[in-house]
Amino acid sequence: ALKLAPIIFRYKRLRRRILQGKEVNYERARRDAKKAVKVFIDLGPTFIKLGQLLSARPDILPQPYLDEFSKLQDEVPPADFKLVKPIIEEDLGRIDDVFDFFDEKAIAGASLAQVYRAKLKGEDVVVKVNRPNIREIVERDLKVIRRALPILKRFLDPSITFSLESALDQFSETIFEEMDYLKEAENLEKIKAFLKDVIIPKVYHEYTTKRVIVMEYIKGVKITDIEGLKALNLNTKELAVKVDKLFLKMLLTHEIFHADPHPGNISVSKDGRIILYDFGMVGRLDEATRLKLVRLYVALTDKNPSQVVNILIELEALQPNVNRYVIEKGLSLIHISEPTR
Repeated sequence: ALKLAPIIFRYKRLRRRILQGKEVNYERARRDAKKAVKVFIDLGPTFIKLGQLLSARPDILPQPYLDEFSKLQDEVPPADFKLVKPIIEEDLGRIDDVFDFFDEKAIAGASLAQVYRAKLKGEDVVVKVNRPNIREIVERDLKVIRRALPILKRFLDPSITFSLESALDQFSETIFEEMDYLKEAENLEKIKAFLKDVIIPKVYHEYTTKRVIVMEYIKGVKITDIEGLKALNLNTKELAVKVDKLFLKMLLTHEIFHADPHPGNISVSKDGRIILYDFGMVGRLDEATRLKLVRLYVALTDKNPSQVVNILIELEALQPNVNRYVIEKGLSLIHISEPTR
């Protein structure tokens, strides 16, 4: 509470200025956002993961915070390998017996896991391992966050608490599944079966447990590395449309979809194909919800603000008592391109 209170105060001050239409000192806002990111890192894995989720929620965070929180996707400090090694060896056996080579320096530190390069039977692989005691830490932190939310509501406006509650519900539902790598391997195989034009790493199932997963190492250019993409002579606008279509296709035509599409999980191969990583967080849609999303897309392309608001309320993306006039007026100002096939 002591660590979070100052950043909540700064965030509330910035949000109030934005809502009142007052001039915003964006340099100051960026400094405040950097302090917030440091606090989330200090508070540990659960808050880092929550920060990653918030980095994709412009309905909750203003732009300077989105920019800084997005760094949590890549800049998570790994735990000491001495603490991780016992997990690997308990689940797979002695590292020297299993792998031809194993680099003890993590190539990536994620909120719930960390990733290492290795060689297995002559093939380049990555080994993703749960952080030490991660399940117990997450269970404890979620209890704290749940208890703190009613207090937090007193300091924030209703629209933000509505968004925060929905984000926290989503977070609580998915985080434990994300720590189970047997489930991740299952999710990966299901999505790989229908995404034939996308590169998805091979899983070594005989070396995968609930806490450790071994996958094929596939190198690519990160989707936000504009200079790297241009070096491959790729049209970045066409690539953006391609990625957009990929996730819409998953969302609207299949029962399961990749639900963690931050830049750290999307790369591009030399021949321009999309590479997807990390299938720990997936989503599933029932037919009724999928139909509502299709109706939403049609209403947007038909430029029908009233219908858009109706569907957003049905989807519980807006509160029922929302100021319809303001939302519809804003929607009427948006330019929506003609849909492309």
